[in-house]
This record gives sequence, C-alpha cells and structure tokens, in this order.
Amino acid sequence: MSPLLDQLLTTPMGWLAIAVTVLSIALTVAIHLFLRRKIRESEAAAREGNEPPR
Repeated sequence: MSPLLDQLLTTPMGWLAIAVTVLSIALTVAIHLFLRRKIRESEAAAREGNEPPR
C-alpha cells in the first residue's frame, strides 16, 4: 500500500481528514441545491406577478 493511503486509512487523523472532506463536499452540494430551489421559486413567483414582500 502506498504511504499516503497507509496514513489515511490507518490513523485517526487520516479518518478525520476523510470525514471533513466528505462533510465539506456534502455541505457545498446541499447549499447549492437549496439556493437553486429558492431562486427557481423566486423566479416563478415573479413570473406569476405575486412576488412576496421582502
């Protein structure tokens, strides 16, 4: 096994690095999807002419 994989998979710090990486990617995707949905809702409301007051 390569030294990099050995450090990542056999030490607690390696597992922490993997977890933080996965969490940050998941959070980025979740924020992107949330904002995209909100923008779509806002554009649909503007097209219908009943945009909620801000």
